[in-house]
Amino acid sequence: MSETNGKPNIYQRIISVMKGVRYVQKEDRKVNNQYTFVSHDAVVAAIRPHLEEHGLAVIPTVLKSKQDGNRTVMMVRVTLVNSDNPEETVSTDSVGYGIDPQDKGPGKAYSYAYKNALLKLFVLETGDDPERDNIDYKANGGASKKPAATQAPAQNKPTNGGGNGEEQSASSEVEKELNKLAVELFGEVNHARRVANKKGFVVFEDFAKAFRKHCVEAKTPGITLKKLSAIRSHKEAAVNVMVQLPIE
Repeated sequence: MSETNGKPNIYQRIISVMKGVRYVQKEDRKVNNQYTFVSHDAVVAAIRPHLEEHGLAVIPTVLKSKQDGNRTVMMVRVTLVNSDNPEETVSTDSVGYGIDPQDKGPGKAYSYAYKNALLKLFVLETGDDPERDNIDYKANGGASKKPAATQAPAQNKPTNGGGNGEEQSASSEVEKELNKLAVELFGEVNHARRVANKKGFVVFEDFAKAFRKHCVEAKTPGITLKKLSAIRSHKEAAVNVMVQLPIE
């Protein structure tokens, strides 16, 4: 399929959008104080200006929807339409799950399916975990949170000055900073690899593992905030290391 009347075809327009949006970064806020994620609104906000610029309309259609207890399962078809030639379309189907004790399950399922379809259509990476709530799936309806495990009274446990809690907190902070730095470098490294005519990293998790192995722990094992701060201060060196890595 070539240009029509001197205007780009739908595949050329999709490529143009992909060039304009490299990745969508996760939000700073956490869900249930456990993890960060890329929201539906963040994806739409990142992609929409480029869709408008390149004349691509997005038409979502619900194909199937099933309510099972407090969980909604929904299949959504997202279709891209060339606004200059509406006969040119590209579609993809996506499944979304939404768990909610009230009436928000369908909206959650729809938003997740739509967001995921856009991410896959334009090959966007986020380093994201699937959206989830701290609500158990219950096939017989309703929702409840997992009951807290019974703990022995604190006075019966040796505290050692609270060392274990402090160590876990410090470890969590280091992992959070490591992931944040990897997200910052993901787009820069892939851009540099393209400039060097090298294949880029497709999956963020693969990039994060390689970054940890070849940059963070290349010389000495272990990860500290001080080490990550030093890498952030010399990003160019880290990017250069990641550009030189072979990708099968």
